[in-house]
Amino acid sequence: MIHFTAKALKTTVILDPSQLSGIAPSPPGSKAIPFAVEVDGRIVPGQFNPKTLRRCIQTAASEEVAVIIQGRLNGANVLQEAGISAQPKKPKEPAPPRPPTAAYRTDISAEGKILAWHAEQARS
Repeated sequence: MIHFTAKALKTTVILDPSQLSGIAPSPPGSKAIPFAVEVDGRIVPGQFNPKTLRRCIQTAASEEVAVIIQGRLNGANVLQEAGISAQPKKPKEPAPPRPPTAAYRTDISAEGKILAWHAEQARS
């Protein structure tokens, strides 16, 4: 096993957007807003910037979104420099049709030299 050391881990947490529906936006000028994320009985605390949380709540209320928390998980299991965002989900676009493939025909002389390459439309 290879062993590394680090000061922190970059963490991305994906939340169910419905969890934001009961949160009231904080008034402008508020201080950092504490939060905690629980995963398998482990609780990880952190703080959000109130302006970022307000924007996230507004976006999540109006669109189908993916809610993402990102930050640095330090040795004390605290999510530092945490940010929250609501990224709109885009519907999957159908794949564009593939262009027909070309087949190649090569004209070779009696001495084995290539005389010409011809691209031909592939037949279905």
